[in-house]
Amino acid sequence: MPREEPPRPRRLVRKLALAAISLVVLDQALQWSVLRDGEFLGVRIAPFGRPLFSRTQEHLLEKFEEQLADPTGFERHSVFDSDLGWCPRAGMRRGGRTYDWAGARIGLAPLPRERASDERLVALVGCSFTEGHEVADHQSWAALLEADPHGLRIANLGVGGYGVDQALLRARRDALRLEPAEVWLGFFPGGALRVTTQFPPIQSKWRARGVLFKPRFLLGEDGSLELVPSPAREPTDVPRLLRDPAALFGALRCGDAWVRRAPAAYAPRGSHWVHYSAFARLLTTWYEHGGRQVVPRLRDTGDEVYRLQRALILGLRDEVAGSGARFRVVVLPSAPDLAQHARDGRGYWGALLEELNAAGIEVLDPSARLQAAGGADEPSLWMPGGHYSPAANALVAEEIAQNWL
Repeated sequence: MPREEPPRPRRLVRKLALAAISLVVLDQALQWSVLRDGEFLGVRIAPFGRPLFSRTQEHLLEKFEEQLADPTGFERHSVFDSDLGWCPRAGMRRGGRTYDWAGARIGLAPLPRERASDERLVALVGCSFTEGHEVADHQSWAALLEADPHGLRIANLGVGGYGVDQALLRARRDALRLEPAEVWLGFFPGGALRVTTQFPPIQSKWRARGVLFKPRFLLGEDGSLELVPSPAREPTDVPRLLRDPAALFGALRCGDAWVRRAPAAYAPRGSHWVHYSAFARLLTTWYEHGGRQVVPRLRDTGDEVYRLQRALILGLRDEVAGSGARFRVVVLPSAPDLAQHARDGRGYWGALLEELNAAGIEVLDPSARLQAAGGADEPSLWMPGGHYSPAANALVAEEIAQNWL
């Protein structure tokens, strides 16, 4: 007598159940084998626990803890700053750069405490392209402008790794107290995403070269700016937060855009259902890595990054104007920025510059001059770490001198 086949719906249920069981088995096999050490093909997989993504970052944390154990050494070497995240100290020498009593990078000479009546003081704020990394003190574009015979005195308050948010705060705290005639913001388009995070390794992963926390601003629906202070108010907060995932998650879950984007990736291990599934962990990691392409985000005038950059620059303009000083913006494109500029015939920061100009802000973009000298493809314009060479610094200084001095 032939064996009777089960009804079709029952067979389908059995197949689906078998497939589901197979997926669960595979998922858990991956969970306890391939993903057991928290990595897949050399990439950290969520949950990250301590968000340090390179051996260099781990070493920097260890070095910071060693400095903490030696108060004298900490005072001499550390750039920890509870207000700004990090900032060079007065009289410090770091990375071939020297700083004067005001914490400004020395170009030709320290900033005099008493200025001559015919000197015009310009305070610069911005990142490493403003400060002039990888070249000698006298080779930065700021120093070259000071050497130009226009009675200009430069207080170079640029700091490596800064976003526009930290530049605004440094202008507020350090630049305006110098009573400058002008304040210039060095705007690095490629660093636009820096304003989204309170801990740089979270935003730029293995490319980040520091392990210090930072303040940031949140943008209100009405365009207002709300300051979220750095979660590290004391130096000891840095290792405390980085060695305690629960404390770190609690400190960053509201203020850091990337933690808000994928909270399961930063929540303490075992505190979220995602942590118990290999497939869910992989999908969470993939999702968390997204959104980090600066070009589309700075092109889109409705994007949070674009809107936040605009609000920060306008806010800085208002604070500078309130002090009676003149505010200007100089664009400082990197080699990748210039490569994109060459492909499209326009920088991806063009819409932002148009809005700033419409708001009455003086903006100078030396991209055309750098392109004419070879741009991204001209090795003589770039240092090994990607900053301007002495030749590129000279081009930027020439562009500013011809247009603003």
